[in-house]
Amino acid sequence: MGVQKTDVSRELEKEVLDDVFVDLMSEAIKRAEGDPLYGVRSIPVDTPAQAKRITMNSVRNNYRRWVDAGKPDTFVDFMQRRWAPIDPEHDPEGLNENWAPNIKSILKQMDPGSREEWKQNRILD
Repeated sequence: MGVQKTDVSRELEKEVLDDVFVDLMSEAIKRAEGDPLYGVRSIPVDTPAQAKRITMNSVRNNYRRWVDAGKPDTFVDFMQRRWAPIDPEHDPEGLNENWAPNIKSILKQMDPGSREEWKQNRILD
């Protein structure tokens, strides 16, 4: 009984998501939301530190879901479906439509040196 190739591949892909990226993605979310509480709406938050922790956990959890789903689209587009869904019930003004493009733009500005690596790993377009 050996380790299946898919298990090894999944573990290697999960390693790509390092703490630096989680921190950058969380900061990009905070900037895109224009909110010191990172736009966290799913649970009550009292402090920016608590909101950052929740956001970082959401980035990690959504990355795992994205890898497990076979990496459909880019990671940012995948995360938008949970964080900022485009539908009238959650977003009557239609602002969430801009979430993924804004996150991608902010990430490119924050760390332009990683852009090629992120494109290769399907984080960005």
